[in-house]
Amino acid sequence: MRFRQILAFAKKDLIEFSREYEALFWVIVFPIIFLAIAVALWTPSNGQIITVKIGVVYNDNTISLYQFNATTITDILSKIEVKNESVFNIYEYKNVSSGLKSLRKGDIDTLIVFPEKFSQNLTYGFTAFFDIYVGGDIQRRQIVRAMVTQFFLEFSDILAINRTEISLKFLSYYGIEKYFEKTNISMEMIRAYWYGIARPLNFTVKEVLPETLSTRESIIGWHTLSMIGVQILYTGLFIGALALVTEKETGTLRRILSAPVNPWNILIGKTLGGFIETGISILITIVVGIFVFGAKIMWNPFNPAHLLLIPLLILGELSTIGIGLIISIFTKSARGASGIASATAWPLMMLTGIVLPRWLLPPEFEILSYILPLSQIIDITKNIVVWNKGLDAILPVFPQLIISNITIYIIGLICYKTAYKKMLLT
Repeated sequence: MRFRQILAFAKKDLIEFSREYEALFWVIVFPIIFLAIAVALWTPSNGQIITVKIGVVYNDNTISLYQFNATTITDILSKIEVKNESVFNIYEYKNVSSGLKSLRKGDIDTLIVFPEKFSQNLTYGFTAFFDIYVGGDIQRRQIVRAMVTQFFLEFSDILAINRTEISLKFLSYYGIEKYFEKTNISMEMIRAYWYGIARPLNFTVKEVLPETLSTRESIIGWHTLSMIGVQILYTGLFIGALALVTEKETGTLRRILSAPVNPWNILIGKTLGGFIETGISILITIVVGIFVFGAKIMWNPFNPAHLLLIPLLILGELSTIGIGLIISIFTKSARGASGIASATAWPLMMLTGIVLPRWLLPPEFEILSYILPLSQIIDITKNIVVWNKGLDAILPVFPQLIISNITIYIIGLICYKTAYKKMLLT
């Protein structure tokens, strides 16, 4: 092994990489574009207000008979505002079929149908039944359903408490407490019991976010870390897939074969060049993430867990280079190798938890995310940098990651040797 030869091939590979526009796009430009999309679509804005379009059908023939009726509820909905912006916009429909038609077309987000005697049941203290139809795409449908359901849950809770107070006033008016006093039951005990019937559970929900996910800047930092996984994936696949075929197409392979050059020196040089390329692309993405998009990344060079991420990311690069070398045995041209590399990287990026959270993946792909070593490495990186976990997040799985990543790289070496021998024969 000659160190000068390795450095020479690393330098040569860096120069060729800078001229390979497709590889440059996927390794540097694409992650930045993807980061911009993630910031625009998946990062909540501090000032963004979601407005829900509600269609209403009044099939209630008792509305005009009671002051507190179905229109009271829709009137309350229409007056709810956040930062002087209406949260619910109300649209009235004559019948259910026309309302459902608008819901299917996407003109409204939800349809509320108040049936006969709704207002009467509401006023008399009976259970008032009504129907809510929710439409839209899966993400907006979940948001709309949560907003509308939460309103009616809270409204129902307030209504139950008011009914309880009215009932207790009737008891007091007719002197019912005198009968309870004989059994040592006070009105306060009766009130507490009736409140328990009206509100069996009384709880508050408090959000406790990790410090690094409590602000928009921190969430952008999370997306930036995901792009590191994308860059390692694409860089490794392109380096491995193009390791020999570019030398063949540029005419340098013939000169290399006629010279006293060890083929392993070529691969080590290209691997070293790949580490440098990945480091540069990661640095560019982090700089763009911080100074262009305002990302906040928690990195502590004095934290042993943070320092251990560096060799972990290098292991991830080795495994992706190994996958690229496996691809190289099936390719005959640089264009074909680039195409297969990018076609392989895209599904791996989306379906192994590198970009999308594991809980969003179907069960079969969630299993795949545990198999691909790079997916586990990016997951550990987020656990440490985002969730502020320590060495206990790395050390138990570190031996396994070393074995799995190096195993993939060794398989790639075998494929590289096979491809090299084929080129010797031709």
